[in-house]
Amino acid sequence: MLWDYDDDGNLTNVTFRSFINKTHVMSTGMRVSYKTYLDYSQYPRFNAVGSNKTGLFTTPSVCFKIVAEPSYSIGPLDEDNALYITLSGFGKTDKKKRYVRYVTGNVAGTLGCGCSAYGHLSPTRLLGWYGWTDQVDDVAAVFGTWRMYINKKKSGR
Repeated sequence: MLWDYDDDGNLTNVTFRSFINKTHVMSTGMRVSYKTYLDYSQYPRFNAVGSNKTGLFTTPSVCFKIVAEPSYSIGPLDEDNALYITLSGFGKTDKKKRYVRYVTGNVAGTLGCGCSAYGHLSPTRLLGWYGWTDQVDDVAAVFGTWRMYINKKKSGR
């Protein structure tokens, strides 16, 4: 994730360069990578919480949604074959230099398996009054934790 700033130091844009699932390997032996985009259905928040009394705002607070299209996807980008998540968390700043050191938090959303694009039968079913039904639903819930460390180096782009 890249944070772009203007000459006055204001955050102007957030882009994504390299999202890779490091805990799952596909049958080809490759890891899943993602083309990732900010989802503006909820306005992304990148701010700092602190004290009006001291004028110090040392706790980074972020909340943003992303859409991530996996490398195995062959169909159009939609809920059936993509990761739709909200990331929210707090972090720490360097109090002297005032830059963000890291942010950590929770993540929740949905992941589509892409089975319908491949002609496979999804292993996910809708829930009914008496448990699972025979109706296929290619999307399941995901949740977890995340952490980002800030690399202060200029990207050179």
